[in-house]
Amino acid sequence: MNESSVKNVLVFPYGTEISNEIVSSLIHNKHFHLLCATSDEALIQISRQANLHFLPHVNDPNFESDLLKLIQNLGVSFVIPAHDDVALLLSGMSLPKDCVVIGQSHEANSIVRYKSKTYANLKHIVPVPAIYRLCDDIPFPVFIKPDRGQGSKSTQYIPDKLALDNFLLGRDSSAFIICEFLPGEEFTVDCFSDRGSICYAGPRTRERTINGISTLSRSFSSGPDWETLQHMAARISGHFCMHGLWFFQAKKDANGELRLLEVATRVSGTMMVNRAKGINFVELALWQAVGRKVSVNASPGQVIVRRTLDPHYQFDQEFDRLLVDFDDTLLVNGKLNVEVIGLIFKAKNENKPVILITRNQNRRLATTLHKFGITAIFDDVLHIDVEQSKSSFTQAGDLLVDDSFAERTSVLESGAKSISLDMVGMYLD
Repeated sequence: MNESSVKNVLVFPYGTEISNEIVSSLIHNKHFHLLCATSDEALIQISRQANLHFLPHVNDPNFESDLLKLIQNLGVSFVIPAHDDVALLLSGMSLPKDCVVIGQSHEANSIVRYKSKTYANLKHIVPVPAIYRLCDDIPFPVFIKPDRGQGSKSTQYIPDKLALDNFLLGRDSSAFIICEFLPGEEFTVDCFSDRGSICYAGPRTRERTINGISTLSRSFSSGPDWETLQHMAARISGHFCMHGLWFFQAKKDANGELRLLEVATRVSGTMMVNRAKGINFVELALWQAVGRKVSVNASPGQVIVRRTLDPHYQFDQEFDRLLVDFDDTLLVNGKLNVEVIGLIFKAKNENKPVILITRNQNRRLATTLHKFGITAIFDDVLHIDVEQSKSSFTQAGDLLVDDSFAERTSVLESGAKSISLDMVGMYLD
């Protein structure tokens, strides 16, 4: 492959937390052009992702043929799976020779997609939980989870035989595995390998999770747990001859010994913990696939990530001209409001005039604008009198950003739009 040309990268399925991490890793990269696909037609209607295409569900009989058509029509060089089932299917597909799947071998995917196969395959490589059959004398409490699954979906702590019977009522017991209950700390280790040799293993805590995604996670780079996890990473990587990005999870048993929970051949949902340390796994994997020799160097220090839901908005955000108040809007407590600055430059990117409108009487306006280097970003500066209403200077198609409720109300009544500071971020979506 020619390294100098921009490569089209397809992410599927778009809309998962995994896909969000992939997109965040590449969105500003000039070497790789992001394309996304989803099976959710409603998402296409509301998404802010410009290059979003439809593909049927991975279990649909037309999925493979439709994917191949999309790859050909869009000139896709790389496909990055954002779900375990997609990673498994793609690893076994025959794709065009100039299109590469970012992931692991079909053999590795076929094993790690199932907990039973994973534990059986790795039980002599790393410590794994004990597995029990229904006919066994089960030492409760135990933990039950789908054999083929990820995250915490359909998993449950089982304190006794009655709870186990109730859980399995109406369910196919063969689809679940009964495991030793691991009560201790849980970790994810984001990994990067080169033909089986581990290049980097970045462990992080899983202190709070929602649907299997870490919402409070912190990195660490020393101590007995770190050393044990490094050893496990090297053993797993060598066993499966891992190449590129992957991750695994481990948890402490009742004696404090770390045992394997799962291995995955894709991007992890909270891989940004290590991305904040300078390790962009997705970009590294792409350069590795191109054939470039890559090095993995993490920045020192701890990273803590706290995650919340990320709202996306769709409403009428159109305007022709942006007017921005100064005091307590652009300048708040002596500092620039960075969201307002972002909206200003978004308007300028769209070739929309930007007007600064103010009643500032302290004769510090020019000094402040010069101090922050923003004197020239406005198309005009309206310095109005105290008794003048800002609505006298607005017209249909204008958008005013102002902290004053009275000013916003007056502008709305005049036929223009006005927003408070809490809405600015919605216009940046």
